[in-house]
Amino acid sequence: IGANMTGPAIRYWEFARQLAKNHSVFLAAPGIDPSPLLPELPPSVTLLTSEKKVLEPVARQAEAILIQGLISYHHPFLFKLGVPLIVDLYDPVFLENLEIYTDLDDAHTFALHNFSLATQIQQLKYGDFFLCASEKQRDFWLGMLGALNRLNPVSYGRDKTFRNLIDVVPFGIPSRPPRSSRRVLKGVYKTIREDDFVLLWGGGLWNWFDPITLIRAMKLICEERGDIKLFFMGVKFPSLEVSETKKAVEAIQLAKSLNLYDRFVFFNDWVPYPERENYLLEADIGVSTHIHNIETEFSFRTRILDYIWAGLPIIATRGDLMGEWIEGYQLGFLVDPEDVQDLKQAIFRMVQEPALRDHCKAQLAQMAPQLWWEKVIKPLELFCEHPRRAPDKALKAHLPISPSLSRPPGYYVKKLLYYYRVGGLRQVLQKIRRALNA
Repeated sequence: IGANMTGPAIRYWEFARQLAKNHSVFLAAPGIDPSPLLPELPPSVTLLTSEKKVLEPVARQAEAILIQGLISYHHPFLFKLGVPLIVDLYDPVFLENLEIYTDLDDAHTFALHNFSLATQIQQLKYGDFFLCASEKQRDFWLGMLGALNRLNPVSYGRDKTFRNLIDVVPFGIPSRPPRSSRRVLKGVYKTIREDDFVLLWGGGLWNWFDPITLIRAMKLICEERGDIKLFFMGVKFPSLEVSETKKAVEAIQLAKSLNLYDRFVFFNDWVPYPERENYLLEADIGVSTHIHNIETEFSFRTRILDYIWAGLPIIATRGDLMGEWIEGYQLGFLVDPEDVQDLKQAIFRMVQEPALRDHCKAQLAQMAPQLWWEKVIKPLELFCEHPRRAPDKALKAHLPISPSLSRPPGYYVKKLLYYYRVGGLRQVLQKIRRALNA
């Protein structure tokens, strides 16, 4: 937690600010670096490091606990406290890791995948309430919960929709409009001129993204025009474990080999969270391109929400939920995966048609209020007002969570009585003979 934050840290920072309106909130993270750049937290929010000696006493007194990622692996005591446990599944990590591990040998890949999947399964078994980012994600997680027998008669009897078990809390945006505090791009950053048209890549360069096609499109564009620039907001992650991804290295190398680096394509280390609005407000359109894979289908591109917040027309690859929004709400253009010419034409059209950009901006302004943090957080707020253990968890002492192939007590007696009622003694004898000869 600090000025430089990736998606999960931003999500919980904003969760804390919203929940603090009605609750005392303890926000724990591996690293805490309070910054004067960040807006002041409400007095009901306390920042903690996630060391066990600090976290455990607070967790034992909590009325509800929200976890995400590997925190439960590092602190398995969280499963044993008897405190209602909320598990945030907005980021399907083990699907992302399939792409991250592609360069490793099979044995290493399987070991890391199995660890990631086992961590996720443990959370699905122990959680009392689950969050996800979209209805499509919810369908995915319902499938996994069903395989683990969390969609069982006890839970169904309490809530036939299972919304009390898993609900949608997407990433959000501030309800206040973005404000510029200083110039950061046009006329001040390297060779970006005051009158240049700036394409902004708002997030990091994870391995499932496709900056390569975008940079190749920029090569074609720059052969025809010299006033279109591409700016990547962050390639060096503030994470404790990740600095620079393979895809970021490839993108920088390609830009240099095409003689675009620091002339038409720019790579910034990282933009502090409170300063991102300066960059958003100086850009002309937002871009996000990705490869076609399973991560894409269940992703929720959080930094595209910043484009919506700032009213930036969007060019993105089709194939995910954000693509459905862009097309359905007319927020910009979609392009086919890894299609350089398609991307080039989309950029040129957006540059050359101001009326089109104005239409997209009007549509973005209409959509933005649906994504305000205070609106999207409602299911989490409702749970925190009345925290509860999942009904099947409360009964697990005499209701096995793991499915069993053994028949329930009295199964065969009840079955024979049924056959007797519908077919008499003759059908009962037929069924017995058939079973004995099977």
